[in-house]
Amino acid sequence: RPYFSKPAEKPITSIAVLPFRNMSANPEQEYFSDGMTEAIIKELSQIKALRVISRTSAMRYKNTEKLVPEIARELGVDAVVAGSVLKAGSDVRITAQLISARPEKHLWADDFTRTLENVLVLQSEVARAIAREIKVTVTPRERERMARAAVVNPKAHEAYLRGKFFGHKSSPEDWYRSVRFFERAIEEDSTYALAYAGIAELYDRLASAGFERPGDAWPKVRTYAEKALALDPNSVEGMLSLAEFEYCYDWDYESAERLFKRALELDPNHATGRFWYGWFIVAVHGRFEEGIAEVRRSMSLDPFWPRMLFGLAYIYEAAAEYDSALVCLNRIAEIDSNDAHIFVRKPYVYMRQGKYAEAIEAAEEGIALGITPSWEALAAAQALSGRTDEARKSLAKLFEIIGDDYYPTYGIADVYAALGDREKALEYLERCYEERGFAPSPVLMSPWWDSFKSDQRYQEIMKKGGIEL
Repeated sequence: RPYFSKPAEKPITSIAVLPFRNMSANPEQEYFSDGMTEAIIKELSQIKALRVISRTSAMRYKNTEKLVPEIARELGVDAVVAGSVLKAGSDVRITAQLISARPEKHLWADDFTRTLENVLVLQSEVARAIAREIKVTVTPRERERMARAAVVNPKAHEAYLRGKFFGHKSSPEDWYRSVRFFERAIEEDSTYALAYAGIAELYDRLASAGFERPGDAWPKVRTYAEKALALDPNSVEGMLSLAEFEYCYDWDYESAERLFKRALELDPNHATGRFWYGWFIVAVHGRFEEGIAEVRRSMSLDPFWPRMLFGLAYIYEAAAEYDSALVCLNRIAEIDSNDAHIFVRKPYVYMRQGKYAEAIEAAEEGIALGITPSWEALAAAQALSGRTDEARKSLAKLFEIIGDDYYPTYGIADVYAALGDREKALEYLERCYEERGFAPSPVLMSPWWDSFKSDQRYQEIMKKGGIEL
């Protein structure tokens, strides 16, 4: 018997798929290599026993000079997948390699080639090969879903990938461009479930971000999500968009919860879905500990997405854990010091603490960066600090900036509540209800609404929104 035995290799339980290189001579093919990266992430995400880093965080390492151990440490994973994509004529070739991070060691590499019609089969083959190499447990049901790839219309798929490419950008103009590409995909193939789910997701985002009137956008979310699910009952994206519709617009919380749970059962690594479910159980049920755990899990899947840190900060703020809220907002600043999320939320954390001077300063920083909601925060902070005339001037400035454009009504109601203008606050809250501009949640509402809880009009608005006080 030997004196020394070789230490057992640590099993791989977490992985990041780094952006695949575009091997085409045409830089405009970047959308295709990005799309292949995202598709393989999605395939691997179905495996419950594996933690898979989401696209948003993985794409930060596009064209990086960082070494694998450093990337793995930043993302908290055991291994990475790197590779390249070449689309030539009617063929697609993916070259992939699996690299263990600690110590850095090349474990496997292979080439896969298929026609464009079989690109979904190709993606599934690559994902299953990776799963085999890392010896992760794949349940029979997961294996069946991964093997269920179908033949695809190449023109429809190309339009879909272009839609995804623009959908991941940050401006509403790009989001509308994304919708047009998804519509083109549907023109090429009216049975293409992914494209319907893509449109539902974009209108969900446009509504949630206040770029579309709720009554215009949310019914489209429902229509396209239901169409996606009719074509593919296991469409996770369709389920999540429909869950968002039920929660944010229809206020059918039981249906929303069922859809969230089913989607996360199918894709346990869906960071956005897990984030929204965590938010939902705090907002609707007030279950802070459970909600924070879900959002933290989503952040382990997508650690560099500011929206998640913003959401977690908001939840900590509502739970009166102000230091934790500020830690989250300061983490966003490390990622992007000019990110609007910081200046939208930080003033409210300070307001809850009674630090009105700090709140005003943070709001003014946002205004200097051209962030419109910072006027709303400034007006609320001035009102709470007793500077009523200045608060009304700031609110007037917000109205001037908005003009005839749509602006979420809840923020205006919140300013009037801070001013103690009960009539105006309830008028705008009622308007917000009529517009379906927010999902009623006393748990997340500012504490200056507390004095309204005995008001019958307030109670009626909440009750119509499915909230019993």
